[in-house]
Amino acid sequence: LWISTVFSSAGQWIQQLAIGWLVWELSKSALMVGAVTGARSVPFFVLGPLAGVAADRFDRRWILIATDIVLIVVAFIFAILVATDLVRVWHAFIFVVISGSMWAMNQPVRSAMVPNTVPREDLMNALALSSVAFNITRAIGPLVGGVLIVLVGAATNFFIQAVAYTGVVVSVLMMHPVPQESVSRGSSPLSNFNEGIGYVWKQKDLLGLLGMSAIPSIIVVPITQIMPVFAGEVL
Repeated sequence: LWISTVFSSAGQWIQQLAIGWLVWELSKSALMVGAVTGARSVPFFVLGPLAGVAADRFDRRWILIATDIVLIVVAFIFAILVATDLVRVWHAFIFVVISGSMWAMNQPVRSAMVPNTVPREDLMNALALSSVAFNITRAIGPLVGGVLIVLVGAATNFFIQAVAYTGVVVSVLMMHPVPQESVSRGSSPLSNFNEGIGYVWKQKDLLGLLGMSAIPSIIVVPITQIMPVFAGEVL
């Protein structure tokens, strides 16, 4: 699971740099760069909570595999469009919405799988290791992506994403986690969803933490996504 997180996160961060730079090269529009990177985030608002419901009702391992197979296919198709100079800005919008939707399903399920893989007393260590994998690739991925754009072009970044997601599928197939018990028997998905929202709303500490985590996501993270514009216009 940890190795698959490394592959998955590396592919994500290389993608975020490459897609912004590609849209800037195609459009020379800061608005288009912001719109494309923003479109990638929209599915998280809708599908993120639903992925939590799915993680409690279905086999988490196969949800990961299915979403990563879709990510492999769309990354490979998009890489071909870029390599053959057929890519247009509207292709980028379709690409980020599909990949963002898969990530919105993938991330909550991946987090929910951690308790299935380690004993309870090791859970905090396992969560810390997952965080390390995510943040190391967040630092290294854009650096590698930028070097690749200079040396071999943006298309290579998207081919590398397809390879990285293939590594995720292989890693997850090698796992044999303890099957989770469904906590949703006898209730509908909608009632599970409403129960989750109600629980967060009543737990003020949890609600506060979610609010605090939203602040950098809204104010800070977009700065990194608009960096191709800054690089092109200022540097």
